[in-house]
Amino acid sequence: MFFYEASSWEYSLSIPHDVPGLIEQCGGKEKFDERLDIFFDKGFFNVNNELLPHSLPIPLGRRPDKSGDRIHEIIQKNYNDGSAGLPGNDDSGAMSSWLVFHMMGLYPMPDKTII
Repeated sequence: MFFYEASSWEYSLSIPHDVPGLIEQCGGKEKFDERLDIFFDKGFFNVNNELLPHSLPIPLGRRPDKSGDRIHEIIQKNYNDGSAGLPGNDDSGAMSSWLVFHMMGLYPMPDKTII
């Protein structure tokens, strides 16, 4: 199957309109957490794609204890004050706004569902 702009891993976690349904389809909260660990630990996460700011807040919303660690790791590895310090294409500020919001400890959630 062909995917444009992202992998099946990224698209499968980008369901902001039905996060509880996404968690259920993954096999429940524990399986969902395992899926997220695989997503990050195996390198399926791609910070260079502008899809990131739209899809990432949903998975990170379930485990705030892991969210901070993951976000800190993403920032340390991919952002700096050099000429190549902003990953990917900033597409109207998507990547830089992701950085600013997370450095302030804020993130606008597209879904208010408690997961």
